[in-house]
This record gives sequence, C-alpha cells and structure tokens, in this order.
Amino acid sequence: LDQMTDIAKRLEERVRPAWEVAGDQFKIESVVRGGPPPKEDHRIPLPIAPGSDEKVIPPPISQYFIVAAGGRVFHVTVSQDKKRVIDTLPLLNYAAAGEVAPDVINFGFQVPLFRVGGMTGSAVKVDLAGSDLDNVIHSAGSMMGAMVGKFGMGTVSPEPSNFQLPTPELRVFPEDERLRDVGMTRTDVGYAVQANSDGLLLPRQFQIEGELKDLKIITPQALADHPVDALLQTPLATPDGHIVDLASLANVERIREPDRIKHVNRQRAVTLQFTPPRGMPLQDAIDQVNAQVTELRDEGKISPDVEVGLSGSAGALDEIKMALLGDGTFIGTVTSSLFLALLAVYLLMAVLFQSWSYPLVIMVSVPLATFGGFLGLAIVHHWSVFDRYT
Repeated sequence: LDQMTDIAKRLEERVRPAWEVAGDQFKIESVVRGGPPPKEDHRIPLPIAPGSDEKVIPPPISQYFIVAAGGRVFHVTVSQDKKRVIDTLPLLNYAAAGEVAPDVINFGFQVPLFRVGGMTGSAVKVDLAGSDLDNVIHSAGSMMGAMVGKFGMGTVSPEPSNFQLPTPELRVFPEDERLRDVGMTRTDVGYAVQANSDGLLLPRQFQIEGELKDLKIITPQALADHPVDALLQTPLATPDGHIVDLASLANVERIREPDRIKHVNRQRAVTLQFTPPRGMPLQDAIDQVNAQVTELRDEGKISPDVEVGLSGSAGALDEIKMALLGDGTFIGTVTSSLFLALLAVYLLMAVLFQSWSYPLVIMVSVPLATFGGFLGLAIVHHWSVFDRYT
C-alpha cells in the first residue's frame, strides 16, 4: 500500500500542470494548495507515441483521479476540450514513464463507447490455461514478451497483472505422527497458526447493546517486528498439560507463489489482453496472434500441455463466423445458418414468383445495393486512421 501511495503521488506531480491550467473546480483545491492556482502554464510538449517525433501539448484536465485496487494503480483524466481527448494519452504515458513507476507495466488508452472485449473495444483476449501453473506462467511470459516486442509495450495487458512476480509465503505442514503423540489434530495447528498470524476470527460471538459482534483473537507477537520467528516459537498447550512449540509439531517452508491465481474452465490460467495497433482490422490481429502462438509452440516456448484460446472481441467474431458460415468444410457450409437462410428465402420467392430465375436476379441485385453503405463505412474507417481527432 505504501508503494502504491508513493507511485500515485509521483503520478499526480506530472499530471498537476494539466489540471492547474484548467482552474480550480472546488474550493478545497485552493485550501490544499495554500493559495490560488499558478498563472504560468507549465505544460510541456509530449510525443504522441513513444519514439514519435510529432509532439502535442496536453489539453487542460477538468477531472482527474487515481485508484489502487487488485495490485494495480490506474488514473483517469477527463479533457476540458472534448475535441482533444486523444491528446491526453501522451500525458498518461509520460506520467508513468521512467523513474515514476520503475519496473511497472504501464500504458494509456481511450475508453470506447462500446466495450465488448478487454479494456478497449477491439481487445483480443488470449487465454493460456493448464494444470501446471509453472508451465502456464512460463508460456504466458514467452507469449507476452513476443507480442510486446512485435507490437509495442502498451498493446498487451496481463491478468493477473503480476503473474510473473511471485510473493513470499509460508507453508505449514503438520507432522501427523507427532500430533498423535501429544493428542492434537491438524485443526488445532490451524487455529494456532491463524491466531499467531492474521488472527483467528470468531463471527458473532458476543453481544453489545443487543447487537452481535465478531471476536478476533491475535497474539501480541504477531504484531511485533519479527512475526515469522514468533510463529515458529509459538507455545502450544497440549491436552495432557505440556507446552510445546509449533516448530516441533509442523514443518514450515518459505516459498514464493503468485498472490492470485486465475481459472479458465477450471484450469489455472493467465489472460493476455492484446489491443491491436490503430488501423489494424480485428481479423488481421487474430491471424497474427495465432501465427505467434504457432511459432512459439514450434520453438518450445509454449508448453504442449498449455491450451491457448481466444476470447473477447476475437471470441465473439469466431462465434459469429461459426454460426453463419460453419467450420469451413463442405458439410459445415451447407448446414450453416447463412446457407440455410438463403436457401429458404430462394425457395419462398420461387413459389411466390413461380419462377426459378427471378429469385436469383433479386438475391444478386439486392446485396449490391448495400455496397454504398459498406463503401461509406470503409471511407470513415480510413479517415479515422489518418485523422487522430475523429
């Protein structure tokens, strides 16, 4: 928590000039600052993308906040100039760059109107799942490194975010034979470990003013400077009246494990959310991801027992293609929803017009009339690619 707080304070210092130039939104701002906002504009030109020579001055920020949750820190800006929202991305990238957040994966993105996959509207979720967590983590790390090297740092976001950074843990293995000698059980050891670590919680155990309260039992040694050593030397009373320490009844191992394990289809998994570069069609992004998976499997960097699947926008696109066109085989195409629908429409019109040729003419000419609509969509797409403000 202290580390996240320090990072948040450093982020604020870099974003501060952009919100100060917009003026105070609340009176408390001048109270916290100790005076009115500065009259000078301290914003600096920033590259629109890492390594780009084109620079922009970030727009004034009307709203800004930071949230820390689930091992992540994210900050949100609201541009005062609604036509220059995209220019806040360089500010977000600059705020978390360099010594502000060392060894932290960071990237900025604009929240879409319609979010159907991942954190952006066009994200491709790559699920790597298997029974062996070490193989899953190794495979996900190789996949993430390859995609970052090919598409850039801000295009891939892992979930869990710190899957490659295990945290220290203690594992307690009770000695059953020794427990039988002193007349104790594994449950007794579990209670002792809880009371000498995070605390043993007894829900709704006593009443105060008509309201049941929880009771938490925790030893003073657990709150001292050396809680692990105190845990090993914890005195335990046996049923026959003797005193033994925890180390004589259980083996304690120091290990490093992920603090959160995600599951997909009941298997341990890591999900990589890949946002394609601006202008790349979703199908091209899916093809490149599949090609990357094949290449890494051939090189042995993705374990054979690790399953790789696509979800998010990519999964929705595959489901639509499968429902409409089948699996690509002749039988699949003939039994697909699109083919059966066209066949039903053709037979219905053949009965209505009492002709086998008129329905064909109509079914061929009507789709051509929609060509203008698709042409307009294509023009708007290419326009938005070349103009960052559309």
